[in-house]
Amino acid sequence: MYEIYTDGSSRSNGYDNSRGGYAFVILKDGNLLMEHSAQLTGVTNQQMELLAAISALHHLDELITDGFYDCTLYSDSAYLINCKTQSWYKKWETSGWKNSAGQPVANQQLWKDLIPYFDSGRVNFRKVKGHTGKKDWNDYVDKLATAAADGQSVSRRISE
Repeated sequence: MYEIYTDGSSRSNGYDNSRGGYAFVILKDGNLLMEHSAQLTGVTNQQMELLAAISALHHLDELITDGFYDCTLYSDSAYLINCKTQSWYKKWETSGWKNSAGQPVANQQLWKDLIPYFDSGRVNFRKVKGHTGKKDWNDYVDKLATAAADGQSVSRRISE
């Protein structure tokens, strides 16, 4: 069983000078396989949350070459988890990528990158409470994402 924990962060969220970071860890049977974080500029916190999930799932695809796996992705982002569990993306597809106010859906390309994972049946998406102060994987990726926003990225794969 694979588990992924993701998080995103943005300093000066929504401004042109923002610095964002995203991070994830991939675990197999409770053992760390990979940790990764990266920084981007001119981004929002929501974009970083989505990029963390997209990047993690792409990396998992590279690790699992036969394409068959069972995975749970944990995130403290209601934006990400609710889109899947409440099927927002299906409504957006039906409405021509317009939100309930008739405006274009924000972050469309990122959502479109996630939809194959939403529909694959291989990934379960679960909401976790964020910023609890517990020493757990969610707290760990939060620290990695924040450090990445501040320019301290990491990318490490641990052999099985």
